[in-house]
Amino acid sequence: ERPSAGGGLIWISVRELRTSKEVQISANGYAGIAFGSGGKEGVSGGGAGGQIIMFIKSLYMEDKLVLSAEGGTAVCDTDKNIVAGAGAGGFVGVGWTGQIMEER
Repeated sequence: ERPSAGGGLIWISVRELRTSKEVQISANGYAGIAFGSGGKEGVSGGGAGGQIIMFIKSLYMEDKLVLSAEGGTAVCDTDKNIVAGAGAGGFVGVGWTGQIMEER
């Protein structure tokens, strides 16, 4: 468990990427948490989404490729009436010079 941690960086640079089944690559931020007791309570906000950067010449897919860089969820402690916001979304960038092909 890494409360409020950001999603980090995933960098992929290849000439060819082949997938034979569904592939999921994520740089998602973690959710925040409620903490403390005895009048010293608090909540931490969600971590920001990270970055996924891919440079590919040829991409061959038999199924789908899912890329995500979502922010972590907000935290609310209704007993103590405190709230922290969600993390912002990250960045996904894909650059390629060839074609995207599906093999059937």
